[in-house]
Amino acid sequence: MSSTGTTDHEATGPRGARHERDTADRLLRAATRSGAHLIAEAASLVQGWAV
Repeated sequence: MSSTGTTDHEATGPRGARHERDTADRLLRAATRSGAHLIAEAASLVQGWAV
């Protein structure tokens, strides 16, 4: 539990740990294809977070 009263799992943010794992999986898959895929996927994720 953190000092704010939330558990570490809750402290990951509004999207939660599952979303973070999905994001990491997407980036890893893109990285195994090519650098261009990784850059495109990362840009897509950042764009989605900015909304």
